[in-house]
Amino acid sequence: MRYPLRALLALASAWLLVGCSSGPQESSDLPQVEMMVDVAGLLREYTADNNKGPTKVADLAKYETLYSRGYQQVKGGSIVVVWGVPMPMTGGGTGVIAYEKKAEAEGGAVLFENGSSKMMTAAEFAAAPKAGKK
Repeated sequence: MRYPLRALLALASAWLLVGCSSGPQESSDLPQVEMMVDVAGLLREYTADNNKGPTKVADLAKYETLYSRGYQQVKGGSIVVVWGVPMPMTGGGTGVIAYEKKAEAEGGAVLFENGSSKMMTAAEFAAAPKAGKK
């Protein structure tokens, strides 16, 4: 019973993300930002089940069937995760917890500890606080 509720929450988050964006987005950016919803689901599921953040890709394998797109992107290396940082089901900080690998050099989609995501330029990404860093 736990998984359907979480899947529903992920779907609702995706709907809110798409339907309540703060402004127009280029259509090519939307899939990357939506992908972060899957990655958020992976990180939240692991945190809920283990009371800590994942430390490697293998930790997330159990959730591949629920969040296959996000899992494949993390496993393939196109999305980088800040390992060891828990991501709660609600709330959370504003540090970057996952991001497109290209975000460092070119800009890209970024996921925050609180579950929000957005596109950032390389300069914005460099200035953004990273999860788990003090």
